[in-house]
This record gives sequence, C-alpha cells and structure tokens, in this order.
Amino acid sequence: MSFCRLLRRAFSTAATTSQPKPTTAKSIRAISADLANVKRFRVIDEIVEDQKKYPDFSDEDFTVRIISLYGKAGMFDNAGKVYDEMPQRNCERTVLSFNVLLGACVNSKKFDMVEKIFRDVPEKLSIEPDLVSYNTVIKASCKISN
Repeated sequence: MSFCRLLRRAFSTAATTSQPKPTTAKSIRAISADLANVKRFRVIDEIVEDQKKYPDFSDEDFTVRIISLYGKAGMFDNAGKVYDEMPQRNCERTVLSFNVLLGACVNSKKFDMVEKIFRDVPEKLSIEPDLVSYNTVIKASCKISN
C-alpha cells in the first residue's frame, strides 16, 4: 500500500466517529517517524499536502493530526503554516489546536519558540490557555534547562 493511501485512510474520519482506528493511528505515527529518521521530509510534506484537498481538512480534529504529524517529524515551520491556514479552510482555532501547536514546537525541539507562541497567540486569537497549555510550556522550559 502506498504511503499516500495509507495516510489518507488514517486521516479520513468516519461518519460515526471522529477518531481514527487505533491501529491506523499507530501506523501513521510509525511511518512519519521512519520517514523523519531517514530525513525524508519532502516525502512527509508531499503526503500531508495531498491530504489538504479532502473536505476533512476543515475539521479541527483532522487538522490537529496534521499539525502533530509535522511536529513529530521535526517540521515545525510546516506545522505553523497549517495552523495559520486554518481560518482560510473554515476551521476554527481553539485551545485544542493551540495546544497541539505548542506540542509540535516541543516535538520539533523549538523550545525557545514555545514561550513566544504561548504569550502571543492566546491574546491575538482570544484563546484561554488550559492545563495542557501550561504543562507544555513547563515541559519546554525543563528541556531548555537540560
């Protein structure tokens, strides 16, 4: 099965549930991790760009999986781009997508950017940070000091 087809299946949302099947989600994480480990960032980008043509991309749950995938692949600039494009795709940015963006920042080892995003984005978008937001900032601070 091709990477595009596998990812398309994993990211598609069923009418009855917005959660992917656990085995499929594991497959996606494994594939993106493998591609990132061998520095195949262009392939990851092609796969994710292919996903943008589907209507599910306007769903926040779908979009945060894309942001998370980019973060785990160490491609924070791409994750930030997807986050910035959400309003253009009629996808509301909430504390969920904000937290996933912070997590992508940490996973990409862009620890210095976490504080800036945490300071700027909530005020700009009227998002109220939650416990997950604060824990992510604390995690980034701990990683910086190590």
